[in-house]
Amino acid sequence: MTTIDPWAPPEQGEDEDYVDYLGRKADLYYESPPPAPPGFRLIECTAEPRHWPRYEFIDHDFYGSSCPDCGADLYHRELRELKRRYHRLQHPIRGRIASRGLGYLQLLGVIAGYGSRWGGDAGCKWCLTGIRIRGKRSYILGWPTWKWACLFQRRHWPGEEAYFGLCGKCLPCPDCGTTKWDHECTGTEAAA
Repeated sequence: MTTIDPWAPPEQGEDEDYVDYLGRKADLYYESPPPAPPGFRLIECTAEPRHWPRYEFIDHDFYGSSCPDCGADLYHRELRELKRRYHRLQHPIRGRIASRGLGYLQLLGVIAGYGSRWGGDAGCKWCLTGIRIRGKRSYILGWPTWKWACLFQRRHWPGEEAYFGLCGKCLPCPDCGTTKWDHECTGTEAAA
């Protein structure tokens, strides 16, 4: 009497393509996995069709394992659901309004900057990725930072912007002393 080895792969047909043979062999192991070798047990899989058969060492001190592929599928399913819920809150019209509003807040200097994203896994129309509160601002409450420096550090009302982030009062013309930066300088005789 001959015994059939359950671990033996099926025979390849004479005119069967090798790729087709590998697919048929994988289907055979998926549909009816071979029994566990001595000292091991087959991990149960609840998926339809079942995942690739896996075996675990029999140890009576621990609980049996669950199928790792089923766990990964559950994790990815929950992740897709959470992404869908999050992106459902992001509406394209609300996103445009928020982007304009955040642009105004950045222009006023209330926030230092913000980030947005288009597309992604869930196909969002506009998603806010972050708001920066700390950082260098070019404008604070609608004024550039050089005007605030003139007002609070140099203790004068800011004039016209000159060069290097200074106003004309901070950096007057060395020849004639005027505070206008785009003047036609007549030289030192005009100052005298």
